[in-house]
Amino acid sequence: MTPFALQSDVADIASLTQKAIDYAKRGDFGTDARALNEELTRIAPDNEGAWTRLARCCLEAGQLADASSALESALELNPQNNLARSLLQEVIRRELLAETPDEVEPPKKKRRKTASS
Repeated sequence: MTPFALQSDVADIASLTQKAIDYAKRGDFGTDARALNEELTRIAPDNEGAWTRLARCCLEAGQLADASSALESALELNPQNNLARSLLQEVIRRELLAETPDEVEPPKKKRRKTASS
């Protein structure tokens, strides 16, 4: 790889990272943000921020297994990543809620018949 190609790759990563951060700052974790962060994790697998943002995109889409997997990658890179830790807690909370059956309404009490009925 030539030094120019390496500089170009680094510039691309920096540009993509800034775009991904801009999405996150706007609270946009939709399909475009997800695709961008997936690309970042592919070309820069040591980018802990990209893994964390990808996890948030998956979490917002209700794709809990994908979110958990991305968070594992982020936490492997930095076990002290507090944002990744809190997102993982949220993933676990949502998984538990998904496993819990909806609360069933208690049966209504039957009315007693009285002598005057």
